[in-house]
Order: sequence, then C-alpha cells, then structure tokens
Amino acid sequence: RICPGKYLADGSLWLAMSSMVACFIVAHAFDDNGNKIIPEDERMTGLTSRLKPFKCIINPRDETTRQMLNEVKHSHL
Repeated sequence: RICPGKYLADGSLWLAMSSMVACFIVAHAFDDNGNKIIPEDERMTGLTSRLKPFKCIINPRDETTRQMLNEVKHSHL
C-alpha cells in the first residue's frame, strides 16, 4: 500500500522549495578570513536521514521580496 498523503506531501514540498529558490539567494557562508565555508556531506540518522546543519547566507533575491518580508514581519508582531 502507498501512503494516501504522499502526493500531497510531494506537491507541498515542491511548492515550498521552489518558492524559496524563487525568492531567495542561498550562498556559501564565509569564515573570519573571508574564505568560503564549504559544507561537509555529513548526514544525521534517525527516523529519516538528513544533512547536518551548516552555515550559509540567505538573502532576498530582489527589493520586492525584501518589502514583502518586512510587511509580513510587521503585520505579525
């Protein structure tokens, strides 16, 4: 048997990830000497397998996204 929510979960994950890629630039973080921090391909195990947390820089892709984030931030305080 297949999980009846599988397709809903797949679609929801696709929508969330594609929205983040469309709105944000995700880039390497830098150390104190200005060198790129390259994440290791290390995994955490458990019920699911996932990457260990790593440092990165996430910035809005454009001014429209930045304004939208500020509006949401101020409307929920």
